[in-house]
Order: sequence, then structure tokens, then C-alpha cells
Amino acid sequence: MTSLNDSAQQRLARDQIPTMAPEGAPAGALSVITPVDPRGRHELLRLAAGLAPSLHSPTGAALAHAISALGVKPAFVERVVTSVRDVGAIALVDGALFALGRRSFLDDIGARPQLAEARVAERIERAGARAYFVVAVARGQCIGVIGVRAEE
Repeated sequence: MTSLNDSAQQRLARDQIPTMAPEGAPAGALSVITPVDPRGRHELLRLAAGLAPSLHSPTGAALAHAISALGVKPAFVERVVTSVRDVGAIALVDGALFALGRRSFLDDIGARPQLAEARVAERIERAGARAYFVVAVARGQCIGVIGVRAEE
């Protein structure tokens, strides 16, 4: 995926990963919010909130609820193209295809996170949460990575 300029890629690759604490989210729901695209935190959360219900799982519901609690209005999903329960979904949002998914889902749709994006996800998973990537499908560009904890 093309998502970071060279200096940002190098900085993240050195494990100096900027993560934002999800202030105001329900306790334990969001563990990490890491935008890696210039669109920033709000767009990452807006897209994730719109796509999360398509996961059809407690994790998707927890993600949507936690983002709503932050006061972010979800993106309007025009049409869900594909969905795999708790693994990933692709939907038409704002006239473009976006995906929300775990690493295995990205592999299945042919999207390859860059090193820095993969490291953010690894850190999230090591901390006991699930890492979900938000991707602009046509460009294969990662918008960001979100860590989610959900009671199953």
C-alpha cells in the first residue's frame, strides 16, 4: 500500500509509532487509534464507524459504539460489497470502495500493509486487542489502524 511519505515511513519503522489515546471512548473498547494517512483521525474514525456494523459481530458493534461515544458521525455506507463475520468488509462509501478488516482479510483482497502499518497492528495484537485496518481499496492505501477490545 502507498500511504506514507519516506520520512514518515522511516520514523514509524523505527518503532516511534504515534498512537492516540481514545479519550471519551467506553472503557476498554478502543485501545489504539493510529491514522497513517493525511486525512487524519476523524476520517479514520468516520470510515471505521460506517464500516464496523458490516462485520456482524460483537467486535464490530463495540467499535461502532465506541466511535459514536467520541461524537464522530459514521460514514454513510451506500452498499456493502462483501463481508466476512468479524474479519472484514468492503463497502461503497462516498462513491469509493473502502475496507475495514484484519490482516488476513487484507491478504485475501490483495492489499499489503507497509512495514509501519504492520508494526502498528502487531503492537495492538500483542497488547491483547484486535487490529483492524481501514483501507481505500482502489488505491490500496491504508487510512489507519484501530485497536479494538470486545467482550465475546
